[in-house]
Amino acid sequence: MAKQHLTDLYPLHSRVEIMLSKQGWQTGLVVRHQYPGVWVLDGAGNAWFVTNRQNIRPYSSPDQDET
Repeated sequence: MAKQHLTDLYPLHSRVEIMLSKQGWQTGLVVRHQYPGVWVLDGAGNAWFVTNRQNIRPYSSPDQDET
């Protein structure tokens, strides 16, 4: 099975969480695809270019049980 690119895993306008070294996991919105990664806009209006799949994950609501 071929490895999927971040652009395949995270469509435009999908809610995600990204790891920022000093702030931990932050919620954001995928606003642009640019190989090999995606641009994510955080709640403060900062844009982050993410290329490492370990630093991005689908958004998980704090209300959801993590079992």
